[in-house]
Amino acid sequence: AHPWEAGAAFFYIDYDRLFDELQFIPDAYTTGVELSLRLQPFDRFSFGGNYTFQRARNETGGVPLADRPVHHGNIFIQGNPVPPLSLRADVNLVGRRPIPNTLSTSAGDLNFTFVDPDGNRSVGGSLAGYVKLDLAAQYRFLKDRWHLKEWTIFGKIENLLDDAYQEKFGFPAPGITFLAGTQAAF
Repeated sequence: AHPWEAGAAFFYIDYDRLFDELQFIPDAYTTGVELSLRLQPFDRFSFGGNYTFQRARNETGGVPLADRPVHHGNIFIQGNPVPPLSLRADVNLVGRRPIPNTLSTSAGDLNFTFVDPDGNRSVGGSLAGYVKLDLAAQYRFLKDRWHLKEWTIFGKIENLLDDAYQEKFGFPAPGITFLAGTQAAF
């Protein structure tokens, strides 16, 4: 493995007749830049992240497309203190996103007000940005024994800071979430 890796990508997507959830948008585009960096100063330790700058617009009115943040990034730290154990921490940073306020129908577009479970209204608003911290671990129990190529267990804690956020307006994300699993390869 290389001690570092870097990447950069430019993207441009042109939409003709975009049906975006409840909206029909005749002409739109998304453009942006993605940057990534991973450093591995030691055999059992690496860290890095990525950042995306995105501009998504409805070309008819020049307004931003709903649910698409301008800024989005991730930072990670990963270590393998002993060979069968791997630990990882991820920080996900998401910027503000416009909330949709138009409902497309066969009779044309209608302005629409969405109300979330807390009574917040969507008119001309945007979802707040958020920071989410996740921790994960995996441990390989067996390798090449008992007719198994490998047996691994996984555990993850999502949203460790118990941040109240919404990926989509009206759908609050769960609080702290514990996940566990196993994988066996024969």
